Amino acid sequence: NHQRSHTNDTPFRCEVCSKAFTRKEHFTNHIMWHTGETPHRCDFCSKTFTRKEHLLNHVRQHTGESPHRCNYCTKSFTRKEHLVNHVRQHTGETPFQCQFCPKAFTRKDHLVNHVRQHTGESPHKCSYCTKSFTRKEHLTNHIRQHTGESPHKCSYCSKFFTRKEHLTNHIRIHTGESPHRCEFCSKTFTRKEHLTSHLRVHSGETEHNCNICSKPFAKKEHLINHMRCHTGERPYTCTECGKSFPLKGNLLFHQRSHNKGTGERPFRCDQCPKDFT
Repeated sequence: NHQRSHTNDTPFRCEVCSKAFTRKEHFTNHIMWHTGETPHRCDFCSKTFTRKEHLLNHVRQHTGESPHRCNYCTKSFTRKEHLVNHVRQHTGETPFQCQFCPKAFTRKDHLVNHVRQHTGESPHKCSYCTKSFTRKEHLTNHIRQHTGESPHKCSYCSKFFTRKEHLTNHIRIHTGESPHRCEFCSKTFTRKEHLTSHLRVHSGETEHNCNICSKPFAKKEHLINHMRCHTGERPYTCTECGKSFPLKGNLLFHQRSHNKGTGERPFRCDQCPKDFT
């Protein structure tokens, strides 16, 4: 098997898609992807897997085992490849280089997803509508908008979320955790993307430019709001009177005019019983 990696000998060829493999077990696993066969079943739940190592990694979610420990910090991981990717955050190694631009990545899958921004490829297609996505996890999250599935439940309150990262961010509201710290000042953030946006204040970087008037913005959402000045789009509509607004904040401020004199305080804090107009 090893010698074939030097000779490019790939004797195991798939009759369905013509892919070829140097090792029989890789070929067998690939065939199961076509047939949908998942012979490896979890004893803790009903999930099944095409590959035994995928089952072993999954079982560790039930047992809590994380045998792969980082030598640089106290973190440990259920899968060796997750440890390898994590260690690169310490070493700064970015071995996966984009052929279209100077960007480099710590993980191969991050490079693959990035390259699709250059090629325009979006291979993951929704079976409910015409949308397609560059990443499988984006398709999975999108499909939940059609099915209404929200599998990630908060252990502190009754809220459910379609995406695990949304649950993680939400839980930090309860715990007060803000793990993303700015290296230039003392500010900390609950979400990595908020730190990224904040860092542009220090660097002066304005990544998002308006393609109509060239005005630069540090945050993508600020550019989106600005674009409505050009397009006239007013997506936020008042259910009381039908007026529409370009910004959600404008709508919320307007709705207070309907609440005057009624004593109604429709906006409730999710941390305490206080209500607000």
